[in-house]
Amino acid sequence: MKLKQDEVVGGRWRLTSQCRNQGANGIVWFAEDTTAAGSGEYAIKFLKSESFFGTPKHERFLAEMRFGRLHASNPGILPVIDSDEGSLENPRSWFVMPRAVPLWERFPPRRSTTDRLFNLSCVCTHLLEVARTLEQFHSQMVWHRDIKPDNIFVWQDKTVLGDWGSADFPEKPSLTAVGDRRGAEGYRAPELSAAAAVTDFGPADVWAFAKTLFVLGSGHSWPIEGSPARWAGARLSTYRTMSRVRCFSIICSNKRRKKTLRKGSR
Repeated sequence: MKLKQDEVVGGRWRLTSQCRNQGANGIVWFAEDTTAAGSGEYAIKFLKSESFFGTPKHERFLAEMRFGRLHASNPGILPVIDSDEGSLENPRSWFVMPRAVPLWERFPPRRSTTDRLFNLSCVCTHLLEVARTLEQFHSQMVWHRDIKPDNIFVWQDKTVLGDWGSADFPEKPSLTAVGDRRGAEGYRAPELSAAAAVTDFGPADVWAFAKTLFVLGSGHSWPIEGSPARWAGARLSTYRTMSRVRCFSIICSNKRRKKTLRKGSR
């Protein structure tokens, strides 16, 4: 797909620059609103290739778009404020969201994991908001299925969860073919292996949430494998000092417990 700076999309959104971080199914450009009342910065996600139109990749893209439109009033997600699903005649598909700051930019990997100035309580404050959002959706049988630091943002002083393209709920047709792996590498729960038949993705969301808390809280750039009972390297308390860090370590490291988000967010 050919896009260029200053191109106007949908008669309203002027492209300003391309985002460096891109996904498998989409590309993101930053944009400004050209309407008289327009203000602020926005991000437009495009289907990565027009050849994807009508394929499962396009369906996942549309699923993310429609979810953001349907739940635009929910303060815990990035809302979709404009969109075009495309057509056979014009297969360009896109949707617009407010520009938000990725949470990992506020808590980047640390060169020294012994940096005690790192504020673990701030990480937990942000992720507590995410836990409450997930708790709300889980109560409606809606599972995110792709929780990781890249999909958590700060917008209007709130921590929000983005990229719901892999979300699953009772009315949604299955877009995952047999043999496909669900979830991000490193954050994927064991039961989501290619051969597993899973209908309740709640525990897998909790697993990925715990992995995310470990990465952001420890300063690592990637989740660490291993049993916390046998290896201290898998414990959050090895890297951070805080009065209740052992409680956080239970959530981060002891995946077998897989505490419900209701308990974890209280």
